[in-house]
Amino acid sequence: MLKVAGGGGAAGAVRYVGTWNANTNTPTLTSGVGNQGDYYVVSVSGNTDLDGITDWVAGDWAIFNGTAWEKVDNTETVISVNTQTGVVVLNAADVGAAANTVEIIAGTGLSGGGNLTANVNIALANTAVVAATYGGGSNAAEVTVDAQGRITAAANVAIPQGTVTNIATGTGLDGGPITSTGTISLANTAVAAGTYGDSANSVQITVDAQGRLTGAANVAIPQGTVTNIATGTGLTGGPITSTGTIELANTTVAAGTYGNGGFVPQIVIDAQGRITSASNVAVTGASTVVTNVATVSSGTTVVWQNNAPATITWENNALATIDWLNNIYLITANNATILVNCAAEPLSTLLPDASSVSGQQYKVKKIDSSANAATVTTTSSQTIDGNLTYALSTQYQSATVQSDGSNWWVTAEVA
Repeated sequence: MLKVAGGGGAAGAVRYVGTWNANTNTPTLTSGVGNQGDYYVVSVSGNTDLDGITDWVAGDWAIFNGTAWEKVDNTETVISVNTQTGVVVLNAADVGAAANTVEIIAGTGLSGGGNLTANVNIALANTAVVAATYGGGSNAAEVTVDAQGRITAAANVAIPQGTVTNIATGTGLDGGPITSTGTISLANTAVAAGTYGDSANSVQITVDAQGRLTGAANVAIPQGTVTNIATGTGLTGGPITSTGTIELANTTVAAGTYGNGGFVPQIVIDAQGRITSASNVAVTGASTVVTNVATVSSGTTVVWQNNAPATITWENNALATIDWLNNIYLITANNATILVNCAAEPLSTLLPDASSVSGQQYKVKKIDSSANAATVTTTSSQTIDGNLTYALSTQYQSATVQSDGSNWWVTAEVA
């Protein structure tokens, strides 16, 4: 019994009110309106919308829970199974099936099997073969294999032992003829055991058709007599008529080391591949290898030099203190890397005339952490990537510039 809590009647009671046509909504039922526990049995299926439920089938209940109408679905309830109720047990005959007669049959080479009404076991069947080891030094294994690849029979068969009647020994062998037992070995040759060949002798050997060494002897190496050895181009020491020493002749080259950072060696080689002359040639122009690293700082002392006696007049109408600041560094042709410390004040580095150092590269790097900029500037209105200056504003920022003979170009930069 379906029980519903509350309501106008007994607490939790349900009350059959009558049948309801869900197709025509007869009697008329309204969503959200009714007495708690009242229910109607659907007599005619329909799609009347009652509190959102629209699939009503004959036999269903429409029951009011005090707030809304609900459905008790009675159309999918199993009443009986094969006319049986309660705890139902079905046999094959109950559902029109034949009794289980399927079996697993053990075929050739297998044993076991049986009806599938229970677990069955399949195994390889034993054959008539006796488990053992077959074959050996004096026996061969004789086996029988069936169509399924099984060994169905196995036996040892004695290997016949032959009888020696006569073994003869041919060329290069000794020991025969052997009629029962004996030993065969290599026959000795006429070669005397010993050491052959040395600084004064070569070895003369005789080999037969079987590749055996059948003869060996020392043959003296003829010793020639020197009458005259002349020395040609690049050699000295001759002529030698009996004994003497031949060696390489000296050239006009002064023994020494040629070539360094500022020079390259210039050498002359003759037809015999000898260096007959060598000298150092200074490296000039764009080929100069520059390795100088200069560190410059702003706020350093500026030296004033006046070689000729002269009077220098300083006029300061405001009577104020005048500070002389050194805030520009002239990059020289021999510089390579310029490390700029502009912690005291901004500092500029002035590149030389690009036409005077064509191909030259300079790396300028700001090494302090101040907000002051290290600015790379040019002369003669020359440009750096189209600009008159290039500023390095953060610590460790750097730029590598190279002259093309007219202007400067940034070839590498690190922010």
